[in-house]
Amino acid sequence: MSKREYIEFCKKESVPLFLQPWWLDSTCGKDNWYAITIKRGQDVVAIMPIFIEKKYIFKYITQPILTQFMGVYIKYPKNQKYEKRLHFQKEIIFEIIDRLPKFDYFNIYFDSEFTNWLPFMWRGFKQTTHYTYVIEDNNLDRVYNNFNKKVRNEINKAIKNGVEVIDSDDIETFYKINKITFDRQNIDIPYSFEYVKNLYENAKKENAAIMKFAIKDSKILSVLLTFNDSKKIYAILGSSNRDLKLYGAEYLLDWHLIQEAINRGLIYDFEGSVMERIEQRVRSFGAIQKPIFRIFKTDSKILKIKNCIKELRDVTDIY
Repeated sequence: MSKREYIEFCKKESVPLFLQPWWLDSTCGKDNWYAITIKRGQDVVAIMPIFIEKKYIFKYITQPILTQFMGVYIKYPKNQKYEKRLHFQKEIIFEIIDRLPKFDYFNIYFDSEFTNWLPFMWRGFKQTTHYTYVIEDNNLDRVYNNFNKKVRNEINKAIKNGVEVIDSDDIETFYKINKITFDRQNIDIPYSFEYVKNLYENAKKENAAIMKFAIKDSKILSVLLTFNDSKKIYAILGSSNRDLKLYGAEYLLDWHLIQEAINRGLIYDFEGSVMERIEQRVRSFGAIQKPIFRIFKTDSKILKIKNCIKELRDVTDIY
């Protein structure tokens, strides 16, 4: 494993946001992530970051909070035929699997651009499909007209009622509004203020963060924090103060960020959810559904037994 080779590779390649060294330093801690690099000759052709989380006696290869995916990034030879490309993928992924550190449980979400998980299946891994939703069109009028009627009505309502969207660096206020969503559900927020603040400040240094507030009469109605790489803007954290009347502020915020993405020549990624309510909302923006592979494997005998018992209980509960 060579973190130095990994970092040098990322300087030359447009790797996704969540695989970039500064993101991994921010979310995992500088000394808490590792790097697998695959070389052909003297050149690195593939990378995979590794974050190991310890739970009791078990080692989990997983991803840190607010990191939507990790997985493998491959630099393909130019003008490679499709059949050769698949063979190249297979070789690279087999090599990466062989070099994985010992684990009890492996659970990684992959980028939506990763479409061939067969080599993992052939090595005993399993897969479930999740989805994200993206806006790829770069024509503002066409994108707006593709919104469903409710979205357009909510945006117009916000504008008519004087809702404004402003840029902000007030991460403390953002976190307070974000926490309201969890407090209303009596759920502990899964990340600390220090964690979000550190990530945001590091992203700002990389010109990779945009935070916007929707306000009316000096009151903050909705907030949205996005992060970006050279290809996409990812909507990572957003919340609304539902103790106030929102006037469609949430929809206006998304529309402003979608415009930002289009003006920069980037894809807007809603980071969709399998939750029906959230899926319905992001789909209403005319966003395109993209599959994401969650690839997992259990190596621990204890965890295998535990999972079998859970599955038996679930079956028993049906009858």
